[in-house]
Amino acid sequence: MNKRADTVLVETVIFIALNLIFFVLMIVFVWHSGNSASVYEEFYAKKIALAIDSSNSQTSITFDIQKAREFSKAEDIIKIDSGNNLVTVNLGGKGYSFSYFSDYPVGVIINENMAVARVGEKK
Repeated sequence: MNKRADTVLVETVIFIALNLIFFVLMIVFVWHSGNSASVYEEFYAKKIALAIDSSNSQTSITFDIQKAREFSKAEDIIKIDSGNNLVTVNLGGKGYSFSYFSDYPVGVIINENMAVARVGEKK
């Protein structure tokens, strides 16, 4: 073989190897970030806030928080601030807050793998 063919072959092999490494790293990054606590913090905060907004007074809303318990065993992973209409979920990181529009006072009770949000009478 001549030198030109060797150079093209080496460049092609290096190009393919670098592309494979790049795509493998991207797949690992996406997989890791999709299974992180921050994704579940956002999910639970939005789910609870939307459920509060669609509820009536004197309602109890039950949430399965088993997946959240895999990240945190703390009792205060869900906080509801009725004064500011804010749901905050913290699974060990910064936490995620999401607001709701309902004027009802809301409290939360957390049992083993369940959270119960109780909506009260209008303020």
